[in-house]
Amino acid sequence: MAAAQIFPLVEAATLHATDRFKRRQTVDSVLGTMGAEGELPSAKTLALMEEYVDGRITMAELIDTIFVNARG
Repeated sequence: MAAAQIFPLVEAATLHATDRFKRRQTVDSVLGTMGAEGELPSAKTLALMEEYVDGRITMAELIDTIFVNARG
């Protein structure tokens, strides 16, 4: 396989890793703020946050799901 064919694959993987890192930072920041306020998310919310970090759901889906579950 030529370098020109490999480079886009490496670039895409790097972008994905960068996105995952940024998502992890966002979640860690939220968890830190919640902890400082004496709040802890439910196990279900933590699982949803991990889905967001892994790129399986968007931020909008994360927020919508959390609010839907909070309403009962």
